[in-house]
Amino acid sequence: IESESSLVMSDSKIGAQISASRRIAKNIAEKGWATAELIAGTRLMQRYVWIESRRYGFEIGGYTPDERDERCYDRLVDYFEKKGFAWDKRSTIKKPTKVSGAA
Repeated sequence: IESESSLVMSDSKIGAQISASRRIAKNIAEKGWATAELIAGTRLMQRYVWIESRRYGFEIGGYTPDERDERCYDRLVDYFEKKGFAWDKRSTIKKPTKVSGAA
C-alpha cells in the first residue's frame, strides 16, 4: 500500500528537505499563524515550504514563487488527487486553545 510518506525517500538530501519543509509548515499551522517569513534556506527548500504553506492555508513572506513553482504545485495537487490522498491540510490542524488567566 502506497502512503503519502512513501512518496519521499527520507535518506536522500531532497527527501530530507521535503520532510523538514512538511514539519515546518505543520508547526506553523498548529500555532495558528496566518503568515510566516522565510529568512534562510536553499531555493529548493524555500519552494517546498511555500508549497506546504499552500496546503495548510497560510502565507509565506520572503519568497516569491515563479512559474516553475506554480507548475510544480499544480502537478503535486493533481498527483495527490489521482492517488486518493488529501492535499488540503487545513482541516487536519487543531487550532490552539486560548487560555485566559485568573482574574
